[in-house]
Amino acid sequence: MRKLLYGLGGVVALGGLLALAVLFGIPLPFGPLIRPFASSCKHNEEIVGDERASLDAAALRFVKTLTSTDPAAAVPTMSAEAQRTVSPEQLTTIGRQIAQSVGSFHDLRVVDTYLVNVLGPATPVICGNLGRPEDRVVVASAPTSKQGHVIIRAAGRNNDWVFVLWLTSEGDWRVHYFHFTTMSIVGKSAQDFWALARAEQSVGHRFNAALLYMTAAQLAYRGPNLQLGILPEIQKETAALERPQLLQGQVPFTWQLGGESFRILGLGPIGVGGKIYLIITQELSPWPQGSGADLKNRQLISEVKRAIPEYAAVFAGLVIAAQEKDGNRGFRTVDDAFVHQPN
Repeated sequence: MRKLLYGLGGVVALGGLLALAVLFGIPLPFGPLIRPFASSCKHNEEIVGDERASLDAAALRFVKTLTSTDPAAAVPTMSAEAQRTVSPEQLTTIGRQIAQSVGSFHDLRVVDTYLVNVLGPATPVICGNLGRPEDRVVVASAPTSKQGHVIIRAAGRNNDWVFVLWLTSEGDWRVHYFHFTTMSIVGKSAQDFWALARAEQSVGHRFNAALLYMTAAQLAYRGPNLQLGILPEIQKETAALERPQLLQGQVPFTWQLGGESFRILGLGPIGVGGKIYLIITQELSPWPQGSGADLKNRQLISEVKRAIPEYAAVFAGLVIAAQEKDGNRGFRTVDDAFVHQPN
């Protein structure tokens, strides 16, 4: 039986950027790129006639319906296999979780369209310029003659989001798979964070560099069926990093700072009011009503400023988010001591 793969992550880099992936069918992993079968890929203006327009229209129709007040109405626009895999109730849950997590979108528009033809079994297909990672993607395919991949950008208040759709031809275009994730933070893309990570690495700011590299990799991830050419390059540089002690291992971290122990559930960049802040989520025992959580958050702020002063070279300030252990309460404290916006 085929499975529906669906996950909703956290909101910070080391805890996972907010990402929503829905699989209609089974993802095809990127394997060796040289296969003895013919395939072709056309991108944007290379797609002649009305095929690009019909692909884009089908993708936009699905996204607009999924993010409407009636997400289940998108079921008829899905492939036959998708309709066997995902129920209207599941699609409604997915649409509502997107709305609750992200809020409203504006300026929904297609940014890239790929038309793929494959003769033979399913195979990864290279689209674009082999010599320029920034102009290259690799897309998965099914053993059919014609399919498309469409990338749709959705603008939000602080972040831009991206829907990555895989469509198959069944008389008309139907959505077989989609992936939803963060595209940029306050206008800064994966390439922007990659450049900033390199700059911080060059001046010895290993804490900043590690966070920025991981954020660049997450912003460059487009799901299991479409890979940006820059992602392997970012991952290679990230793997070569020497992480600072505070970021070694996996979350949750235990930070020993100023004689106190802090349990860190996640951390990374967050967009606030058009600026990039560093958000750190700590776990706290149940606190009394009033200022208990705020006091603990401000204690961590003081220790971070003392132990990691380099953060101010990149981030406009700190956001400390307290999460109640074995409970559902949360409390955020914002510190704007350093009003600095990265270039």
